Amino acid sequence: MDATMTTVNKSNDESNVKANDEEQIHQRATRSASHGRPPSASGIRSKIPMNINHSRPTSSAANAQITPCTQDDSSNSIMPGNATRRLTRSHNSALSNSKGHVIASGGMQKRCLETQFKREKKRYLTMKKEIDEKQKSAQHVYDIMTQLREKLMADGGTDPGKVDEIRIIFDQTNKQSGDQNKCRGSGELCFVINSTINEEFISKIENELKNYPQDCPIICENVLKNHSEILKWMENFGKSNEKFSKEINQQVDKYTKDMEISNVQLDNGKKLLDEFNMTLVKKIMIMWSEIDALRIRIKHLESMSGDTVNELRVKVNAETEKFNQLKEKKATVDNELTKSKARIHALETRIDTDETKITQLQSHLKNLESQLKQKDVNFEHSTRDLHKSLKHSEETIVNLETQKDNLETRLKEMKDKMEREKKRRMDKSPRVHEMTKRSTEDDIESDKETKKKVGELETLVEVLREEVAVNKKLIVKLQNEKSTSEIQLKDQLANEQARATRLMENYEQLKKEHETMQQKTKTRDTQMLALCYNDYDAKNTNTELGSIELVQLTENLRQEIAELKRKNKELEAQLQQQMKNLEIKNQMITYLKENPDMNQMDKETDSKTEVLKEVYSTLETKQMQLTHLENVLKQMEDQEMRNQEQRTRYERRIAQLEYDAQMRKSKDSRYVLDFSDPQSSSKQQNELAKVLELERKYQRLKRESWQMGYIYNKIMEPTIKSVRSHDYEQHSHGSYRDREYACRAYAEPSYADVDCYVHQGVDNCSRESGCRENPNSRYKVRCWSRSSQRMKRKMPSKAEPISRIHK
Repeated sequence: MDATMTTVNKSNDESNVKANDEEQIHQRATRSASHGRPPSASGIRSKIPMNINHSRPTSSAANAQITPCTQDDSSNSIMPGNATRRLTRSHNSALSNSKGHVIASGGMQKRCLETQFKREKKRYLTMKKEIDEKQKSAQHVYDIMTQLREKLMADGGTDPGKVDEIRIIFDQTNKQSGDQNKCRGSGELCFVINSTINEEFISKIENELKNYPQDCPIICENVLKNHSEILKWMENFGKSNEKFSKEINQQVDKYTKDMEISNVQLDNGKKLLDEFNMTLVKKIMIMWSEIDALRIRIKHLESMSGDTVNELRVKVNAETEKFNQLKEKKATVDNELTKSKARIHALETRIDTDETKITQLQSHLKNLESQLKQKDVNFEHSTRDLHKSLKHSEETIVNLETQKDNLETRLKEMKDKMEREKKRRMDKSPRVHEMTKRSTEDDIESDKETKKKVGELETLVEVLREEVAVNKKLIVKLQNEKSTSEIQLKDQLANEQARATRLMENYEQLKKEHETMQQKTKTRDTQMLALCYNDYDAKNTNTELGSIELVQLTENLRQEIAELKRKNKELEAQLQQQMKNLEIKNQMITYLKENPDMNQMDKETDSKTEVLKEVYSTLETKQMQLTHLENVLKQMEDQEMRNQEQRTRYERRIAQLEYDAQMRKSKDSRYVLDFSDPQSSSKQQNELAKVLELERKYQRLKRESWQMGYIYNKIMEPTIKSVRSHDYEQHSHGSYRDREYACRAYAEPSYADVDCYVHQGVDNCSRESGCRENPNSRYKVRCWSRSSQRMKRKMPSKAEPISRIHK
């Protein structure tokens, strides 16, 4: 194959040299004097302007000498490297020497030229072989480099940069000879200039390349940015939630790898597009500059000989071939652009699949967020209950201390009263003395029991104080240290469970003691009532004062029993709250076991300490309000106590007046019944019997009132519970003292005040007895009527007890 190629090249070279010589002779003979522009091969007149302001003053011989050089330059301008330069220099020098010899002698010149031609031809063929081999090896290396570059970009590596393609040297001698033969056959010069290639054409190409649709890469970039933001958010969420951090991190790693690959592919596609656009623009600009230079040169050469014009036409044809090559390269670039579009489409489909996966993950994350919110809400409720329990325990301690002081003062008062009663009863009948002994024994037993209760209450107060201290320590640890070990929590729970068991045992003991106290009070009430009835039947009115005091004592004991019931209820509520606290602490332990990450716990505790500070500030304001309300309530209670003392004073005064009236029987008969009549003793007995009946009615009405209050409390329990729950919901952030006070106000039995009705009944009975039986009993009627009027002024009306109950 190489031998055939060499022979073909030799024949082509010889024919080209002969054709050039004949063409030079023909152009010298046939060139016109006007140097007009020859017609183009296509028959279309060129649009290059004919106005030439400057021309080169050179002769035809000089032009003839220049033409081979220009032709060789145009043909060798494609060759790369120094070898082409050496060829051109040697070839030009050889031609110049050969022409010198042609002028000197004719026969010797031809032989020298032939020998010189053969020598240069051999040299040319050897160099051409070397160039062909080097081009093949360079093309092979270039293909390997392009393949490696594509593989590297497909694997997600960075673009190492594109290497310029090799400019392959084509054998243009055949083309030139073929074109010249065609020109000779047609009798016209083959010189075509594309008049459409101008500056506007280049600006249009640049604008088209700039306005190339870049919506797809921009959309891909936006989608990738959004996915990267979602992945960052998922990573942060996985860090904050250690339960699902492993799964989320695995999925995030997969998606990040995919996103990096797609980013690299997009960047590579953009770089390829930018490079192709830049190369095209550069090549077009080079082409335009060359064409513009050629046009200027054609203008200059129109004044020259036809040889130079033909050489320039050959160069223009070579440039047109280059332009065609550029068109082919543009076609290849378009093919690559289509491939890149296909890749972008594949990336878009992949992004759509990733979006579906991300939507699924977002739904999963929403579910996880809802679960976390529920856990946060439960944790906040638990913390609030802890603080409320602490405040409640402190308030209970204060209340128990106040109760202790009240019980001690009451014990002292009871002891004083018992000593007074002993002194009075010692002066009276032995039966009353026995009653006092029994009452004193009962009182001593009750004092012992109350002392025991006080001691138990003190122990409870100490236990509650210890619990408050422990709870405060726990809160301080949570706020300051923010990290507790599981062993300490287990120990604390064991201690708290032991305390809870102790409290339950104390509660059961208090229940038993309360039941025994109720039984004792019932037996004592029955005994006291029997004694009162017997005393009324057997004795005179001298014993009435003692019975009234006993009734008052029984009422006081009943009030103490009611207070003990209330205390028992409060203790039950405290136990329930402590059980809730234990449950909350168990939940805290399980939560700490499930979430060993202490950083997250620190963040949660910081947020919740801020909430607790706000709650503390609100509680302080509420406590100020409560202190004000407590002062008002104390004033109201003091006023009620004064009213009660005033009532008791009035009753004692009435009894004293009756006693004085009976003692003045012998002195003044105007105010007492007339004993001169034989029927006065029977009338007196009847009146005393009526008075006793009235007092019995009074006691019965009191008992009925107490029973009514008890029934009313039982009926109102569900409404009180509903009100408590409503108050707890409305004032969940308020202090516990408000709710406790409200519950006490609702829980306290509101008895109907029957004293008013009793006094009215006594008044009516006394009027009836005085008016019908004896006109001399006006003093008693006046006393009862005045006392009833005074009590009516002090006591409420009939409608008020009902309204008080409803309130």
